[in-house]
Amino acid sequence: MRLSITGAAGIGKTTLARALAEHFRVPVLTEDFSGIVQAFNTLPPSESGVSQWRAACRAACCDWLRQRETRYRANLGFVEDRCAIDILLRWLLENLSDTDNGETGRMIEATRALVAMTDFVVIPPLLPMAPGRNDDGLVRAGSLSRVYRAQSLVLGIATQLVAPVRLICLPDHLQSVGARVDFVLTRIEGSGPGAEPRT
Repeated sequence: MRLSITGAAGIGKTTLARALAEHFRVPVLTEDFSGIVQAFNTLPPSESGVSQWRAACRAACCDWLRQRETRYRANLGFVEDRCAIDILLRWLLENLSDTDNGETGRMIEATRALVAMTDFVVIPPLLPMAPGRNDDGLVRAGSLSRVYRAQSLVLGIATQLVAPVRLICLPDHLQSVGARVDFVLTRIEGSGPGAEPRT
């Protein structure tokens, strides 16, 4: 089983990933976002440095995707804490390719190809934000508007790149880890050929 967990910061992705990995007895692929965060947080000193900053961010995104594909090929089963959708989200939010639609198109297709290598993409609901740092030591966003925007865009990207029967959007009322795991397992069991996605 290969599952990807995606969504905004602080909504319980890591906790859910661990619980599902334990259930399926597969490893967790951690988000490994430190290179991404470092590139994106190194703001250009002036307007003239924007093109170099964009190039560094594009390189970090492409490196992440290559490394993730290598990890996919090394693991028959896994639960992934964050996925290529999260990388595409950052790319689009920062308009990294500016007017180069070909480059953005290639990024979208690379994301689609990686997502196609998984069985299901799971999106937990938005929760009240947990303060502090995540398991990689990265500071979570403190702005509700940023988190809500990120969650909305992740949902939009996922509905365009993932077949409906493979997309599991958890309802808002599922707050406990156990209830979320049960919902995911029920959806997976009911997703055979021709199955309609349940909401």
